[in-house]
Amino acid sequence: GPRSLPPPQENEEEAATRAREAYDAGNLAYRTADYIVAVDKFLEAFAAADEIEDAELKAQVQSSLYYNLGAAQLYAYDLDGDRTRLGKSKSLLQKYLDSAPDLTDEDREQVKTLMDEADAKLAEADADADADAEQAPPPE
Repeated sequence: GPRSLPPPQENEEEAATRAREAYDAGNLAYRTADYIVAVDKFLEAFAAADEIEDAELKAQVQSSLYYNLGAAQLYAYDLDGDRTRLGKSKSLLQKYLDSAPDLTDEDREQVKTLMDEADAKLAEADADADADAEQAPPPE
């Protein structure tokens, strides 16, 4: 499931609170398979997190969101067939790996599995596109 954010701090910055609220909405959408809404909410959370002044907190929040966005983009593709989501998913998941050096091997494997899934879906989409092209009538 989605990666969680670090626990709220006392007297937390307003930007962090906004990021959390958007994250919570995204998390709910994700858990109820509403992945297109989840992408929008996680993007909203990422934008809010951009304004967090505490550099460490900002980095932790955005790292979790890279994973959540990557996974949500992958699953949103199944809902709307927008293949740009697959490329975004892969680059977001790579950013997550780059931003979280202390991940366990198990976590890394899980992320790699999602990236492989995105690759497989891309290959499938390309194969479908080729098949469609072959069935098209020749140009006049």
